[in-house]
Amino acid sequence: MPASSLPELGLPLTLIRRPRKRVSLRVGAAGAELIADPAVPVAWLADWLEQKKGWLLERYRAARRAGQTPPASLLWQGRALALECRAGTRAGLRFTDGAACLTVPARELADAEALRARLSALLQSRARTVFNESLAAFGPSLMRKPAAWRLSSARSRWGSCNAAGVVRLNWRLVMAPPAVLSYVVAHELAHLMHMNHSAAFWSEVDRLHPSWRADRDWLKTHGASLFSFG
Repeated sequence: MPASSLPELGLPLTLIRRPRKRVSLRVGAAGAELIADPAVPVAWLADWLEQKKGWLLERYRAARRAGQTPPASLLWQGRALALECRAGTRAGLRFTDGAACLTVPARELADAEALRARLSALLQSRARTVFNESLAAFGPSLMRKPAAWRLSSARSRWGSCNAAGVVRLNWRLVMAPPAVLSYVVAHELAHLMHMNHSAAFWSEVDRLHPSWRADRDWLKTHGASLFSFG
């Protein structure tokens, strides 16, 4: 649905109506998608977008710049690593001290967009392994186990846990320091006991991950940097 009734923001904007509890915004090189429940008035959405206009334009311009240049560095577990891209018969991502090496088919080597897509896919694969390890480490401390977990690509949430006990974790957290990733995992696991943000919930988070305050602050300050590759 075209966002014809919404304010002019200086970037392509599409309004998607879908049953949901929260309004969300996705920003990329092609523009922005605003997703809202059909009951949310257009006037409210217009005011909300005006408040976020500066942030929106900054993210949009950064995404367009990123799509035009090959990645030169990579965030991995909180460290900025120099990134080397080379041609090879099999795609892969290797880490050494202070550097990362991305191997791609030769046809992708000169295509910045293809390199970023390949890097994103490989990081997601790594994230599955890291999250499995983190969930297993918390296992003995849990009073209720998750029914399942899923990898998430959300642009507005680091994780979620529904009433059925299904946990979703954002793959981009693999680029954050390990303690920050662990905090988000603990946060969602705590929701298995308390589906709210009550004092009892935060007490459970504290039991599972005592350094949660510092790690939450890191996400608030640096979280935007984890969106370098989509």
